[in-house]
Amino acid sequence: MTRPDRRLPHTLLAVAVALASSGAAADATSPQLVEEEITVVGTRTERKLDQVDATISVYDREDIDRRLFRDIQDLVRYEPGVSVGGTGSRFGLNGFTIRGIGGNRVLTLVDGIRTPEEFSFGPFLSARRDFVDVDTIERVEIARGPVSSLYGSDALGGVVAVTSRAPNDYVDSSRPLHIDAKTGYSSEDDSFIGAVTTAYGNERVAGMLTYTNRSGRQTETGGNVGGTGPARSQADPQDAETETLNLKVAFRLGEHHNVIAAFEQFESDVDAQLLSDYGTLTRGTLVNTRDTIDERERTRYSLNYRYDNPQARFVQNASATIYQQDSETTQFTLETRTPPMTANQTRTRNSVFDQQIQGLFAQASSSFELGASRHTLTYGIDYYETDNRSIRDGGTVDTASGAPVFEFLPLPTRDFPLTRVENRAAFVQDEIVFLDGRLRVTPGLRYDDYEADTTADAVFTSGNPGAPAPVDYDDADLTMKLGAVYELTETVSVWGRYSEGFRAPPYDDVNVGFTNFIGGYQTIAAPNLESETSNGFELGLRVEGGWGQAQLAAFTTEYENFIQSLAIAPSLAQVGGIDPVSGL
Repeated sequence: MTRPDRRLPHTLLAVAVALASSGAAADATSPQLVEEEITVVGTRTERKLDQVDATISVYDREDIDRRLFRDIQDLVRYEPGVSVGGTGSRFGLNGFTIRGIGGNRVLTLVDGIRTPEEFSFGPFLSARRDFVDVDTIERVEIARGPVSSLYGSDALGGVVAVTSRAPNDYVDSSRPLHIDAKTGYSSEDDSFIGAVTTAYGNERVAGMLTYTNRSGRQTETGGNVGGTGPARSQADPQDAETETLNLKVAFRLGEHHNVIAAFEQFESDVDAQLLSDYGTLTRGTLVNTRDTIDERERTRYSLNYRYDNPQARFVQNASATIYQQDSETTQFTLETRTPPMTANQTRTRNSVFDQQIQGLFAQASSSFELGASRHTLTYGIDYYETDNRSIRDGGTVDTASGAPVFEFLPLPTRDFPLTRVENRAAFVQDEIVFLDGRLRVTPGLRYDDYEADTTADAVFTSGNPGAPAPVDYDDADLTMKLGAVYELTETVSVWGRYSEGFRAPPYDDVNVGFTNFIGGYQTIAAPNLESETSNGFELGLRVEGGWGQAQLAAFTTEYENFIQSLAIAPSLAQVGGIDPVSGL
């Protein structure tokens, strides 16, 4: 199917209404001040953009509503070097790509918690990372370039940090009730959006509930060829619905102590007719029809504690988050087909990838003076573990007789063994200010230690006959960063940065296992993989004033041990990728 990589002009209509029990109206004669943009992702501390030695973009709730963002692809529509692909495909939107690096090499966080990883295998399974509804977002920060010295594995190409809406931002004792509602329509995919947020409380106790529902059809393409088969350029028919429920309760335990308990549920269902696959031939087999049902779910529980006391002697800020997140992608395919010299058949494939992550993150900041310099020391620990599982099942029956058809491919099977990955990390960063605030130097260091434990259960071993036993593996990485910002004038500053990134070897590449005797090929494990690493250099110039801000950045990033999945094994390269023992 040919899908031009662009969107058609479309109609987008959104109406939003917000109500509050009380509030002061803006004075029409008061001066309009330009608010200074604050970012956290660059240093894990609240800093103005002109104090950070990196290229960072920030969008808040007002930007999302004003620019009518509908999804994460819209969110980066105006961002140079940042994109989200996947429009028009069966599996939907991909994750973020930053400066040419995407997938699991860009770390995506929601309230500090990693979103589920991407995983794909074969034509019927592609679990992607579009697990966030933009109408639950309060703020998004995008950091370009390696940031592993603060965020560890997967921050090889950058970080996208999402903060969801919280009651503290909307209610207090002077305005105890907040309600806002939004509805909209887009002709691009004939979709409707409905969202409502309500918050009630005060400074001591406050709660917020956000619910969103999106329903629509396929995203239209620029093609005008209909019908079936590969020549089709119109989008395949789809019916899609997404629901999100976000509940937060905030407690003030004391003058400087705050706790937020959160629950989030995301569900997406997409039914599609892959008309572009109708009538195609695969190894002599004619695909008559191919229809799909794809579902995605993400459930998150978290408890966050925060301490803020600028007057404290030793520790002015501290926070800790404990969390658990469960996600599952299920993709079901139903096709009718006609093999050569055989009666019509009906074949099903049910592919599942699920990932559970639980962890604890804690950090603190201490500010002090040392001689003529001021320091903000930020330090913390990061522990998390993921349980990863995939399974493929299905069968084929003779359409006329209803009898099962023998298949050489053993099902059910797993594409990798059950794997638990455990990561332990500690980091420290010092923001050092010289020359009365004109020069800011920020060194940082993080140590990550990770290990993967595998379990070859009966499903994996029976579905991968002859495959070697999976291996456990472990490694450690030390990543560094050194950056500086210098204010030439009150409105002009320059910055430079060296930063490192790493990505632990993916469990599905280390212990992948799959053999297709009919197709005559197999995928083999790569137990000796090393961590991917990156080294980034960046120089920038930033100018700001009452009119806004402009910046120019030049960067280069080098990657080592870059892992290419499904490549010909180096040991078999001399024989064209054919295993002389098995002939596969």
